[in-house]
Amino acid sequence: MFDYIQERFGKYIEASLVGAARGLLALPIEHPLDVVKTTAQAHPEITSSLELARKVYAREGIRGFYKGALPNGARLALKQSYRYPMMLSFPKLYEGFFPVAFQEALPDAVPTATAISISTFESWIICPFERGKVVLMTSEGKKLLRQFFARNQGHLRQELFRGVLAVYARQLASWGSFLVTDKRVKTWERKRTQTEQLSLCSLMWISFVVGAINTAVNIPFDTAKTQLQKKDPLLNETLRSTLKKIYRAHGVHGLYAGWRPRMIQYMLHAVFTVSLLEHLEQSWKHK
Repeated sequence: MFDYIQERFGKYIEASLVGAARGLLALPIEHPLDVVKTTAQAHPEITSSLELARKVYAREGIRGFYKGALPNGARLALKQSYRYPMMLSFPKLYEGFFPVAFQEALPDAVPTATAISISTFESWIICPFERGKVVLMTSEGKKLLRQFFARNQGHLRQELFRGVLAVYARQLASWGSFLVTDKRVKTWERKRTQTEQLSLCSLMWISFVVGAINTAVNIPFDTAKTQLQKKDPLLNETLRSTLKKIYRAHGVHGLYAGWRPRMIQYMLHAVFTVSLLEHLEQSWKHK
């Protein structure tokens, strides 16, 4: 029994360290795309991603593309350290909890329950980091975090968790679409290829499909989150009213502001995540 617990703990640590390293290694590539995406969501009236990139560069040069890198790096390392153990352990937990007949009737029950569990935990962890990241990306000047903390003394917790329901909605949409699509497409590809071990080529096209669907589902919630968390946020607005306000002012394009850099970012993210998750899943199966 002790050996089993020690083995499981070792696998959790392995998944956490690999996940955290993945988050930090991808940061130099993903962060500039995140800056352009967030700027587009803060200024939905600007429709050209190239124009937005030029705007960022004209304002602060190359350094502008790495504003908010510190809270974003902390957010990525933190969430990647726990998400892989959760992605591996929660499905096994729910497979043992849900009756077989229930799983056969609702094949998406396990990934959906996993998505809800991770999203509920994760949203409250990452929201302050998201808030800091968005404030930095949508502000000009220096020592912005120091100004933010000084300006919000007395109600700092409220400000750090501003937009938390939008974060939660985005995470639910993101995790739900990712886990369900990942499971369905991998199952289909295994039946097509008649092999349990997916090839690199299979994992690549699966990554792009998962990334595209994931982006389409969650980016409206991400846009609302940015509007609620930016330097001069929408005040006294709910998630629903924020979505309506964006739609009335800018139409569907407003809800999908920044979709091009987000699509590239999510596909890069999916390439890392889908392939790494597959490796870890296969590793756990053989233990």
